[in-house]
Amino acid sequence: MRSYKLLAAVGISVAFGAAGTQVAACSSSTSPSTSSSGSSSGSAGGACTSPDALKVFFNPMYSAFDGKHMFQIPAVVAASGDVTWSASDMTAVQWQPNSDLTANGYNAITITVLSAPSNPVTITAQSGGLCGSAPLTITSATEQDWQIGYARYNNGTSLRLPMFGGGGDGGRPPMMFSPDAGSPFEQGDGGPACTNCHGPTATMGFLNDVSHTPEQTGGFSDQDLLNIILNGVVPDGGYFDPNIISPTNWHMLHRWTDITPDQQKGIVVYLRSLPPAAQKGSANIGGFGRGGDGGGGMSSSDGGTTD
Repeated sequence: MRSYKLLAAVGISVAFGAAGTQVAACSSSTSPSTSSSGSSSGSAGGACTSPDALKVFFNPMYSAFDGKHMFQIPAVVAASGDVTWSASDMTAVQWQPNSDLTANGYNAITITVLSAPSNPVTITAQSGGLCGSAPLTITSATEQDWQIGYARYNNGTSLRLPMFGGGGDGGRPPMMFSPDAGSPFEQGDGGPACTNCHGPTATMGFLNDVSHTPEQTGGFSDQDLLNIILNGVVPDGGYFDPNIISPTNWHMLHRWTDITPDQQKGIVVYLRSLPPAAQKGSANIGGFGRGGDGGGGMSSSDGGTTD
């Protein structure tokens, strides 16, 4: 599997970490505005002579909108100096500069979603005559979708480790699971809350610091996220850090067949609503890039990974 370099200075990656954060969905460290001056403006200035010269990350981008909760996603462009940002539909988004992600030749904004248009919104960055753009797909959701996702993520049953039972052939205990089965952690009354393993209060300490916020998931489509959650499948071109858990074990454990269709949409919507936060842990699924310009990433020149 191809791997990509994480850009530590910027702290953003197309990633779905091994753990999430527990943060109130409406809270945010940024205060959005419809336009801003300086390096992040509401309208492009001057002629763009090289429309594909700048790389915008994520590319593509994904978010959601339910009419109540705040949905934000960072956008980063590989350009230094003054950068002007614009959107093809200014009724759908607003933004403000993101100084936390602006460093070492990069410029960033935090986008706040205002509506869910039927077509993707094109986010464009311009520096002089150089331009770059990325489509932002916004999933239309309801407050009920968010509530269902919140409940499944936070309020599921407690985690109970599977036990070997008697009655196997020749007196041997039966297998805890088969390669084609769902997660052995699933119980008859439903799967455990995601917060049993993910987040700062989880007992699985080695997973606590890896975030599920749009700063890690914003380059993955809804289906990408569902494949991670339901099937334990790393999206095409994604990066997986085996230092925290082996890919084989993660694939067998992270397959939640109990998650119903309404919970599937709900949990994606809920994750999209988490305030963007920097990755604190050591494991990312989907490094800062997914090959070419797809998936919103920056692939490394050497195809390697940082520490």
